[in-house]
Amino acid sequence: MDKLKIELYTKGRSNHYYAKALYVDGKVIVLAGSKIAINTTEKKFSKLVAVNRNDKHVVGSDMILKKDVEFTSSSLAAQFVTSNISNGLRVWRTNAGQTLKSYLNGENVYDT
Repeated sequence: MDKLKIELYTKGRSNHYYAKALYVDGKVIVLAGSKIAINTTEKKFSKLVAVNRNDKHVVGSDMILKKDVEFTSSSLAAQFVTSNISNGLRVWRTNAGQTLKSYLNGENVYDT
């Protein structure tokens, strides 16, 4: 059986972050070339998020990803990108503008 694969995006106000990702069977892969928000305060991140945000082989000084980063949940991926505790099901959107939550629930794009 084919894996469920969805193209996603998220962006912040004034484009202080913008990211593309793939949702593949419950995991979210944030794609190289995405820009993540600058962490302006000391926040408690999950260990995986903190390690990846601080890895210079993953994130350039311009906060652009140098390589794809995989997360086990949409919320961890959203936290990584936005620099905030986030509900990934609401932060990530399909290319049609539908939230990941509504897409996974089978809702019509016009219901969101």
